[in-house]
Amino acid sequence: MREIIVKSQEEYDKIKDQKEFTIIKIESTEEWIRIKKVPENCYVKAYDSAYVKAYDSAYVEAYGSAYVEAFDSAHVEAFDSAHVEAYDSAYVEAYDSAYVEAYGSAYVEAFDSAHVEAYDSAHVEAYDSAYVEAYGSAYVEAFDSAHVEAYDSAYVKAFDSAHVKAYDSAYVEAFDSAYVKAFDSAHVKAFDSAHVEAYDSAYVEAYDSAYVEAFDSAYVKAFDSAHVKAFDSAHVEAYDSAYVEAYGSAYVEAFDSAHVEAYEWSYVVKFSGKVEKYGDAIVREDFKYPRSVEEWCRWYGIKINNGTVKLFKAVREDYTDFYSGEIKYEIGKVVECPDWDDEFTGECGHGLHLSAIPSGALYFVSTGEKYVLLECEVNLEDIRIYNNGKPFYPFKVRCKKVKVLRKVEEGIR
Repeated sequence: MREIIVKSQEEYDKIKDQKEFTIIKIESTEEWIRIKKVPENCYVKAYDSAYVKAYDSAYVEAYGSAYVEAFDSAHVEAFDSAHVEAYDSAYVEAYDSAYVEAYGSAYVEAFDSAHVEAYDSAHVEAYDSAYVEAYGSAYVEAFDSAHVEAYDSAYVKAFDSAHVKAYDSAYVEAFDSAYVKAFDSAHVKAFDSAHVEAYDSAYVEAYDSAYVEAFDSAYVKAFDSAHVKAFDSAHVEAYDSAYVEAYGSAYVEAFDSAHVEAYEWSYVVKFSGKVEKYGDAIVREDFKYPRSVEEWCRWYGIKINNGTVKLFKAVREDYTDFYSGEIKYEIGKVVECPDWDDEFTGECGHGLHLSAIPSGALYFVSTGEKYVLLECEVNLEDIRIYNNGKPFYPFKVRCKKVKVLRKVEEGIR
């Protein structure tokens, strides 16, 4: 086996096809070495502070503090503290403390303590204690104790004891004992014994023995034997044998054989299953829809103050309604329904539709939509409940006019 040491582009370009196996060692360079074609029977290794650009199907191994930019279908194996930027359909294997930035449709396998930043449609498989930041539509599969932070519309599958933080509209599927923290409008599906903490308006579906802690306005659907702890204004639908502990102003709907423990000021509607009430929690044992506005307020634990109540409305970024885009809800102003019909008996239409709970208002915002959640003040005399049987949306009422008090939050559903 021969070795050829290269420190310049000129030296590399002079190398011809070899008859015996030869290692081309690119060591500390003061210029970029561009590799479009590797001579026959040759193998390129970049060391120390070498600067290499690999094109087409070039194959490079990077060691030390070598810096490699890979394009087209180039293949790079990075070790030590090597730094790689991968574009197009480049393929990178990163070990040790290697650092990789992946763009386009680049594909990266990260091991040990490798660090990867993935953008566009880059695909990353992370093992050991690898750390990945995923942006755009990047796709990440995380194993072992890999750590992933996912932003934008990144898609992550987490296995073993992988740890994921999901922001924006990132989508995560968590298996085994994976641990996920979901913020903004992140969407998580949790299986096996996965553990999820959901904040803001994150949406979680929990299966098997998954464990979820839901805060803020997080929305959770729990199936199988999933266990959920709900705080703040979190909204939970519990099915099968799911177990829910509700605190704060959490809102829970219990179905099948679900088991719910309601604490503090939480609100539970029991369609079936078992519900245990503690403290000031409100539990509706059966679904008997209220017959008056006052009863509806009591049903949802809404305080009546001098003939007015506070309800919630979700609107677009420009503060117009989602249905028509023509009714503007400006803070501090009174909004009147343009087609109010006091005799209307339907559930939807001829009114400003507001909800008793934040999650009820957000229920009507489509996935991926940006929204602003508002708190409004409404006179009891301007509210109409549904009087034609059981409504599809019991948490919603029609209003003649409302006063917009404040912005509660904004985000992406």
